[in-house]
Amino acid sequence: MTSARTAAVRKSEYSPPAVDGDFYKITDVLDASERAILARVRAFMEREVAPISFRDTAQVLKMTRAGVAWFAVGCQMGAYEHALRYAQRRMQFGRPIGGFQLVQDLLVRMLGNVTATQTMMLRLSQLRDQGLMRDEHASLAKAYCTVKCRETVGYARELLGGNGILLDEHIGRFVADAEAIYSYEGTREMNTLIVGKSITGLSAFV
Repeated sequence: MTSARTAAVRKSEYSPPAVDGDFYKITDVLDASERAILARVRAFMEREVAPISFRDTAQVLKMTRAGVAWFAVGCQMGAYEHALRYAQRRMQFGRPIGGFQLVQDLLVRMLGNVTATQTMMLRLSQLRDQGLMRDEHASLAKAYCTVKCRETVGYARELLGGNGILLDEHIGRFVADAEAIYSYEGTREMNTLIVGKSITGLSAFV
């Protein structure tokens, strides 16, 4: 652009130009070649780019919910592995706490959650690779895995006792991560409505 047209743009940068359909009227500050380029871009957009609808958004949400469910699996695995190592090295009454019944109970509960969610996500990934994954599949995985993630990191926090809130032991980080992934990409309640509609054929959305 010339300095005069650059000045004109700067002068009007705090006052939005008038809208002409879906495009701003900026032709007043463009020369002939720039207007030709803009016309080609507009023609391409109208010809090649499909309109974006909520259905397109739903497709994105389906994929990201599956990703969040995988995050939940990874968070659980980290919490379990850290808790197991802690139980093997933490000494009380002359022996590792991993040798006590209640500690082993917590570890087994954690391992059960990790194994269940890993298996669910393996199947979901298979469905995705086959092009068969539907909204309700991703929503069920997101809801279930994030609930089990909160449960698992809670068990890890309980196993470590007071040390569970120290950054040095990492469990507090997993607790914070579990709370974050529990909420984003749709709360548990929202995802249960998606699954509920699929299995009953009745919508409970209001």
